[in-house]
Amino acid sequence: MNYKRLIFAGGVTMAIGIALGIILVVLLPSRYSGGFYQKRQPIFITVGAALGLLVGTSQEAIRQLQQNQDQQ
Repeated sequence: MNYKRLIFAGGVTMAIGIALGIILVVLLPSRYSGGFYQKRQPIFITVGAALGLLVGTSQEAIRQLQQNQDQQ
């Protein structure tokens, strides 16, 4: 398994997840004034980054395993 490709794929999709989290915060303004609603920007960014990292590394790992299986 090529770990450099796994790290790169995870980093790229993590950056996309962070960007999507920021876009959600900007496009969906809060109508409420509670503390949770005012502090949701870090939550959206963190969730986007974690999901992006998980999806990117999983996708690349599956791709590499399929290539190894096809070669055998």
